[in-house]
Amino acid sequence: MIKKKNKLFVSLFVCSTLFFSSFVNAGGKLVESQSVKIDALTVTVDSFLEGKLMTHKIKVYKEDKHVFSYDCANKSLCKLFTTDESDPEYVYSDGLVQPSKSILPISIGNINRFTEGNSNYTANYIAIIASITSPTAAYGERYHYQINTETGGVSIKHAGWDWMRYGMSKPASD
Repeated sequence: MIKKKNKLFVSLFVCSTLFFSSFVNAGGKLVESQSVKIDALTVTVDSFLEGKLMTHKIKVYKEDKHVFSYDCANKSLCKLFTTDESDPEYVYSDGLVQPSKSILPISIGNINRFTEGNSNYTANYIAIIASITSPTAAYGERYHYQINTETGGVSIKHAGWDWMRYGMSKPASD
């Protein structure tokens, strides 16, 4: 009886590992790779076809130094966008940011430099938005990356949510 249970466990483990690795190692087919130079930065957007879904990866370099990258390939529900605003208005559907007048799907043609600052200091930036959620939209995250086009410095604004259907555990300190 123990051998049958062990075989069943091994069989389930192998099946679940293969299922999981099909998502993690989903090396989609590279459909397009485009680059553009924006001030001191070189920005590359790679587009991959994974089954019927298009996923994207963005890489930003200052000369030969990596300053930023984001890859949606290993995330089940992930979309990349760009904006030319430091604080755009976000609209969500099923937990994902949706395109709008100021939030555009990631592509080389949509990435625009914008200037931000005050009377004492101004700088040029590009902005990338990553939107990630679960299939039920019970949890998710949004990252707004603002990259200085001269220095390569990156600032991050993050928002996240989680829904606990049956409430939260009582903290140990209570």
